[in-house]
Amino acid sequence: MIRLFVSDIDGCLSEPFRPYDRDRLDAIARLAASGDARRVPVTPPAFSICTGRPYAYTEAMTQLLGLTTPVLFEAGAGMFDPVTTRTVWHPAFDRALEAEVEDLRSWLSSEVQGTDLFVDLGKRTQASIIGPARGAIYGMLPAVRERLAAHHPDFVAVTTPVSIDILGRRLTKAHGLEWMSAELRIPLSEMAFIGDTDGDVGGLRAVGRSFAPSNASAEVLGVVDVVTEGAAAGGVHEAYLACIRVNGES
Repeated sequence: MIRLFVSDIDGCLSEPFRPYDRDRLDAIARLAASGDARRVPVTPPAFSICTGRPYAYTEAMTQLLGLTTPVLFEAGAGMFDPVTTRTVWHPAFDRALEAEVEDLRSWLSSEVQGTDLFVDLGKRTQASIIGPARGAIYGMLPAVRERLAAHHPDFVAVTTPVSIDILGRRLTKAHGLEWMSAELRIPLSEMAFIGDTDGDVGGLRAVGRSFAPSNASAEVLGVVDVVTEGAAAGGVHEAYLACIRVNGES
């Protein structure tokens, strides 16, 4: 039984710097409109999001899909309830971590001067850089990891082809999904998650059923239960339908 299906955004619901696949998103929205975590297997699982994106982007995607289940942003450090419009922060995010994030953000700002990369100023719990050039992103990674090892051992760096996100070790997507599980009273074993990059691996291992779209990284492809034939939003739609079939067979 799958009561909740959770999707990443970048590489799943959308692809960075590319137009949305509106047909696929509309199809996902139609399924989500009838999803209900309380009445599985009669209906599709409820639909939610767990993304590294900041609040504003996540809230916009929540509106686009017409979601009513709480969603996670900044890798699960923040939770937004689209019904009550209330936002809360993970209990592990404290003033000490916030001060370290500010220090890391200041360091990143100096490091990316003169490059095509820029600091994501929309986040509270992460220090992140963004850029469309994959080579520039991966070129920064050794310096970021060296900085963390020397000055910020309680933080880790996760990547996508267009970003590096530095986040607390207790504020990963795995921790976010555990928090959501407790808040919604849905066991992790009754949740499914689809993700595509290294920051999703812990969350994919934590849930009852894991998916990856065909465009996922090799690391992700090696740990999930199911790799979809479709890429990005097509893969999410395919995975959602698979969850509905699982519930129909329960």
